[in-house]
Amino acid sequence: MKTSWKLILLGLFACSASANPRAPETTSYTTLAKSHLLDFRFSFPTIAGSYPGLLAQLRADQKMSYSSELDQARDEAEYRAEEKFPFNTHEFWRDWTTTGQTTRLIGLQCRTDTFEGGAHPNHTSAWLLWDKKRNATIGLKDLFVAKNGFWPVLERSYCLALKQERLRRSGTGSLCAGPNQLTIEFLDTNLDWSFDTVRIIADPYAAGTYAEGSYVVNLPMTANLIAAVKPEYRSSFEAQRQ
Repeated sequence: MKTSWKLILLGLFACSASANPRAPETTSYTTLAKSHLLDFRFSFPTIAGSYPGLLAQLRADQKMSYSSELDQARDEAEYRAEEKFPFNTHEFWRDWTTTGQTTRLIGLQCRTDTFEGGAHPNHTSAWLLWDKKRNATIGLKDLFVAKNGFWPVLERSYCLALKQERLRRSGTGSLCAGPNQLTIEFLDTNLDWSFDTVRIIADPYAAGTYAEGSYVVNLPMTANLIAAVKPEYRSSFEAQRQ
């Protein structure tokens, strides 16, 4: 099997930061690989090149994703050939984008779109928080004083917002997804080097049927939520005016 690789470089790592330090990341490094087995795309913002540890992690994710998806597509193609069934090219598109950064942290959101020959494609979300000082990824449990200590502060507001949106879309609003079913990320919406918004993403099936799609709820950072953050990270957040 011959795979053609095409690399598209939009901007250089050395120039990954905009002349305006508040400007959002607008350039990305994209790898495309397409064959009769797999249509593969993987992209991430060029600012990752400023942090070798982060760049290495993203490159490892790219390599592992490509290898795994190609093996899966090859196995299915062989099976379908044996059974004399048609084979549909698999698709795997993963795009990382920045959600904001502070002097200490940088947030990257990931959306993955896949098609594996079934009735419909699917997509999932993820979020990565990079600690520049530690040169490592940190999870929510590392960010807050208590494990999942943030969720009691957010749960009521989130469930109410989700219920209202589910009522609008499907006529039912009784289901509220828990934190383990969600992608929870922080955004710097006014580009002032502080995270001011909590975005909560429920991918298909997490809070409704596939037909309902994803549910995205944005909540403001509050003083109560910031108080739950470990002292060393509090300067990376600001409360929105209510």
